[in-house]
Amino acid sequence: MNQARRVLRLLRQLEASSPRRFSLRKLAQEYGVCEQTMRRDFQVLEEAGVAVKHTPDSDDGPIGFWWI
Repeated sequence: MNQARRVLRLLRQLEASSPRRFSLRKLAQEYGVCEQTMRRDFQVLEEAGVAVKHTPDSDDGPIGFWWI
């Protein structure tokens, strides 16, 4: 699946869900990509004007919850 299709699918999934908070790790597994790829996909949404939020990283690494 290319990035454009994945990002559109991700946006629809986030808009349709309640609550709209997702684990980055679980999304990466669901989409068959690495966590860094999911971070880039969320960055694309942010650059397109979608209000994307996420939990801050900690000393133990990224906590990894994202939402719109």
